[in-house]
Amino acid sequence: MNVTRPSSLNSGRSPMSAKPQQQTVALTTDPVEASCRQSCAANIPAPVETCPSLARRQTHGAMAEKRLPSPPASSGTTPDTGHGLPDDTAHYLLTRAAVIRQAAIERAAAGPAGLFGEEGMRIEQLNQRMLGHLCTNTPVDDVTLLLYMISHHVSFELPEQMIQVSDRALGEALQQYGPRLIARTLPLLAEGQLRYLMTSPTLALEALRSCASLFCWAPPEIKTACQLAPLLAGMHQEKRDQLLEEILSHDCHLALSLAPAEELVRIRPFSLMELPQPQDNQALRRIAVSCRPDLLPLLKDGLSDADYEELCDLALSKTGKGLQYIEEAGRTAERVDKAIARPQAPHIADIPRTLYEEKRLQLALKNAESSLYSFRDCQLPCAFLTRWNLWETLKQKNRWLGCIPESERTEALCCEYVAQHPTEAYSQAVPAAIRNRHPEWTQMACQPTCYTRLGSKFQGLAQHLDDDSLAAAVDTSSIILHDLFPLSPAQDIAPWALLLEGLWEQLPQKYKTLIWRKGGTEGLAQAFQAPPLRIDPQALLDPIQERHCSRRAAWLPGEVARQLMFSHHFRLRNKTLGVQLHREMIAGAHALAQACQRRQLRVWHAAPGGGWTHRGGRTLVRTEGPRCVHMKFQRRGEKLDVFSAEQTVQKFAHAHGNTLNWHSEIPEPEEIVLVPLDALPVRQPAFPDRLEIHELRGDSYALAFRFTTRDDSYDTLAWQPDTPQGGCERARQGLLRAFHDLGVWSSLGAVHTSTIALYHHFYEAGDSRPELLLSHLFQPGHAYPGTLHLWNTQATGQSDWGWSGLRDLGDLEFYPFISTFLESSDAFWIPPGYGQRASFVNAIAQNILGGLLHYMRLHRATDPDYHYLHAGAVSALAEFLEQGCDSLLAGLLGDNTRLKDLFDGIGAGVGEIYPEWLDQTAREIIYWSAMQTEQGDCFAQHINRDSRPCAQLYPGHPCQSIRYGQEPGSDYSEAAGESLGTENGKLPLFYLARGLYILAAGLTQRLAHQQ
Repeated sequence: MNVTRPSSLNSGRSPMSAKPQQQTVALTTDPVEASCRQSCAANIPAPVETCPSLARRQTHGAMAEKRLPSPPASSGTTPDTGHGLPDDTAHYLLTRAAVIRQAAIERAAAGPAGLFGEEGMRIEQLNQRMLGHLCTNTPVDDVTLLLYMISHHVSFELPEQMIQVSDRALGEALQQYGPRLIARTLPLLAEGQLRYLMTSPTLALEALRSCASLFCWAPPEIKTACQLAPLLAGMHQEKRDQLLEEILSHDCHLALSLAPAEELVRIRPFSLMELPQPQDNQALRRIAVSCRPDLLPLLKDGLSDADYEELCDLALSKTGKGLQYIEEAGRTAERVDKAIARPQAPHIADIPRTLYEEKRLQLALKNAESSLYSFRDCQLPCAFLTRWNLWETLKQKNRWLGCIPESERTEALCCEYVAQHPTEAYSQAVPAAIRNRHPEWTQMACQPTCYTRLGSKFQGLAQHLDDDSLAAAVDTSSIILHDLFPLSPAQDIAPWALLLEGLWEQLPQKYKTLIWRKGGTEGLAQAFQAPPLRIDPQALLDPIQERHCSRRAAWLPGEVARQLMFSHHFRLRNKTLGVQLHREMIAGAHALAQACQRRQLRVWHAAPGGGWTHRGGRTLVRTEGPRCVHMKFQRRGEKLDVFSAEQTVQKFAHAHGNTLNWHSEIPEPEEIVLVPLDALPVRQPAFPDRLEIHELRGDSYALAFRFTTRDDSYDTLAWQPDTPQGGCERARQGLLRAFHDLGVWSSLGAVHTSTIALYHHFYEAGDSRPELLLSHLFQPGHAYPGTLHLWNTQATGQSDWGWSGLRDLGDLEFYPFISTFLESSDAFWIPPGYGQRASFVNAIAQNILGGLLHYMRLHRATDPDYHYLHAGAVSALAEFLEQGCDSLLAGLLGDNTRLKDLFDGIGAGVGEIYPEWLDQTAREIIYWSAMQTEQGDCFAQHINRDSRPCAQLYPGHPCQSIRYGQEPGSDYSEAAGESLGTENGKLPLFYLARGLYILAAGLTQRLAHQQ
């Protein structure tokens, strides 16, 4: 995006506020920084104020492709000479980079990173080097650092200046990484670099997985069916479609050799006209019209009446707007009524006038999208609305004022519209002459109590705010997004807001220097003029959903993000034990590698008798005497250090059981053994996960870790009832035990980030991305998380929550080196220390949601009273949520802190609303997770009948155009399970999400070291 830089950022004025200017805190000069200045002051140019921007974010998926340059024309880049820089400039850049590297080495050595061995030192050095290059605008000439920065979402706006790695070095490095990093790198590169990388067949194939538009640059040996067919077979459907469409646009015959004509027409309906005869048959026409009803007029000639009528009915079965493509003589009353009953109803003008009647027109208007009437020739005159009694129907729609001709938008209508939609006061729908007579609309739209669609911005409105009003808006929230409109020179934005919004380009250089000297943002709240945490208690109780959200509820996540940004590093009560565990895991991995290399592992053969059963994707279990024996096998591609972790962690947990007071069962670890493939208790193809195969003296073996448990309760997942007839108590106790132990492990800094498969989509392994539950901490402006797919099947199907408590103990990441969330495809670049604090609290929030999902799945399946209006079900869930959080906090903090105490400590009034928040959270969870029935009181019926969710739970919620289950993406179900939210919508558990942000704020207060 193009960002207009306010000229007042260096003017010395205070941020837009009536408060007196605060003095910037002068930090003590870092001795490393001082030595850097002394060693290179004569050679290194001063940091450039117009630095590469981090504000223009890399958009993921299809949007990322749009940023790729279109062919042809070569950039003439020299592959191996740092892009042909003059010798003196190259010398300066190398000197500056060397100084940054040395400072990073010294800072890492002086901090806690050394406690975590070579890997800890390596990561901290990369973090500090990343900060150094960004804060001093120094180009990157080290490919390792470059790829680390890209993996953490540094998006260079001027890559041709900042990326000084040779094409050859970049290409060789990328071939060692998976498709995810390749996909992130490609949009940053200049055309010449892309062309160079695409000459490598290996890289070209990986590039096509994510960027189908690069097909035209792929080498000839790639553009063959034998190369492309295996690639397409392993791709997710959406990306497969993109690549096939690109191939089809270049080579129709190649596309037909890769996919049947039916699939190609579905992907690109207009290709029906391009396919060779005799492909053009009625079956293909049906596919094309079902995807694009506007093809009807083009296909009519040459069709029999029966075939044409069939296509007309097919078009209407897909969308009501298909009526406009049917000849008027064919628009019968039956077809019109079918069209207007659909959520995407046709325009009233598409209905024959002979069929006009009040109820028919009301239904057509109700079910049509507002945008259908927004164009000048499509608007509805007031006289027409009055004649057919359509006013009440129209005013239930979003942006209804724009459906009326501008000349008929009276002041009374505008006042009514703005009262209903305050943030629309400065939209094009309201005539400027009328708007100018109502300056009070500005303040109305800025009120924290103002409701609008989640994510609506001050765009347009901000141009009408005076300095004090805009200052109040910025001071209340970090969600200013002021880069979307030009600011006048008088409008200055506080540095904390620029930093928190990711507007790195607009941050004055002196603040970047502060961050570089400090090595992060820790403790810089006063220097950045950041106000203290302020949470309006009512922001937790506003009945919000994605289409109807109060400003104060939208702003709440930004308040927590600001607190986390400037807080000190977390101090964990069992950190010393965490460091010890990390060392033992490294030693255990090394010992296993040595044993494998020296062929010292025992070869294991199963005792006769059989009885082995699968648990999960790669574990076999059977009962031997009083114990339950587990054989956990190494997955294909799983590294030895990852595989060995479970054994090490189990041993550690037993050694420190008295100190750490586990509530879950800790398995008894035995040994890691070699299992001959021909002696596997179960045939190898029967494993859901493919196994890693080791060759030894000409024989093939699998690697397995053997451990035992008391009984099979360790393998019974916590969403399973006590008996086939029902019962939830054993699962409930297991969940509470797991909550406690997750807190204990977190107190060591050993964070479980994968105890449950919280994914947006279940794509192939390279493309799945973990949910960022506290999403605003990683994505400025994205306050609340997206839809959680398949919550009652795949998300919880193979979890680490069992009747015995927490399972799979070895899958750990250590604070301050958590990477899962920072490398998520949905994350933006954030400063490293802040990223660790955000990751820590996000992992805790994610695990709380994970436990709740098990509870939801269990009770939905077994409890007939699981309904949002059943007081017993609501109070039971509220009690479980409170007990689970209290158990986790007990394990983490080691004191008597409860969830309510975190609310009490946030600010005046927050603790008082805690009981009501808890009740509303439980009610909302049940509302969106209970079984949906055809005639029941449930959200599916509310959306279909009333075009909005329950009025009792969400008063004032506007009508919406979707109907549950009647259009693609309009329901919460998929072939493999159900989702919490629509295809591209938000997680509807807004009460819970707000409470988890408060939990994060409360933990920050307790865990951050206050100096």
